[in-house]
Amino acid sequence: AYDPINVANGHLYIGGGVVNHNCSFLGSAGTLIIGDKLQKLAFVDPIWVSETEDFKIYEKPDPTHKYILTADVSEGVDRDYSVISIFDVTERPFKHVAKYRNNQIPPEMFVDVIAKLGKKYNEALAIIETNSIGVNVAKDLWLEYEYENIVRSVERESGAKVSYGGQSKLGVKTTKATKRIGCSTLKSLIETDTLITNDFEAISELSTFISQNSSWGAEEGKYDDVVMSMVLFAWFTQQQAFEDYMSGAMNSVLRKARQDQEWGMPDIQFTDGIEDDGFDNTMFAPPVSRGSDGDAEILHELF
Repeated sequence: AYDPINVANGHLYIGGGVVNHNCSFLGSAGTLIIGDKLQKLAFVDPIWVSETEDFKIYEKPDPTHKYILTADVSEGVDRDYSVISIFDVTERPFKHVAKYRNNQIPPEMFVDVIAKLGKKYNEALAIIETNSIGVNVAKDLWLEYEYENIVRSVERESGAKVSYGGQSKLGVKTTKATKRIGCSTLKSLIETDTLITNDFEAISELSTFISQNSSWGAEEGKYDDVVMSMVLFAWFTQQQAFEDYMSGAMNSVLRKARQDQEWGMPDIQFTDGIEDDGFDNTMFAPPVSRGSDGDAEILHELF
């Protein structure tokens, strides 16, 4: 018997139409998720995937469901990926129902994708990572697109805390403390089957997401952008605001944030010289359906 090494997609590979795991390596390098659980994670084909395979849908929006959108923002220069993950939190287990992943899209255009997907998924509550360029993305989403459902937070030594007070800022900065909470919670959610993901890139990244100098990150040469979008979600489930969102109590807070003039941020606008119509045509059309004609109808309804 032979044990494949240096597998292109981390420790997962496909052989004979079956997903195989390079089991001797899973968990051996201190992965966040224990090896036994990693071996049991399985990906499924999305009900629809874009022609470039950047955008994958696992469940279409249900008008009666609640969704949370997380966005991990990169600079769009062929290095790290900008990622959007959408989670259905209507009931447990929570489900990872859609994902967008692209390492070439400029941040000024990435915000357009966030707005489109958020609106299609019932004005999903958006959690934007703001460690660097994400600050501008969050502001643009708020000011230019007038997207109200954005999480605001304040920084504390114990980690970011959701807040809509005068000192709060749009989005969430992932400090070491915030990341530690998010990673610990993500581990618990996945290992107890409270969060289900069937996305190939998510599972692949989890298999190479390891302990590094008292923190967590991708193995050298690997990526962790999808995982970090999941870490943001996991962190949020530990906030009181998550329960408020589930109960509907957060709606009035979000409306007040839009109306309150004390938020007054500078009027920042971006000009990229790219027409919106051209971007839309490139990004979302023509679609490639994988499955029945019903799946094509889903896409037509979405975009």
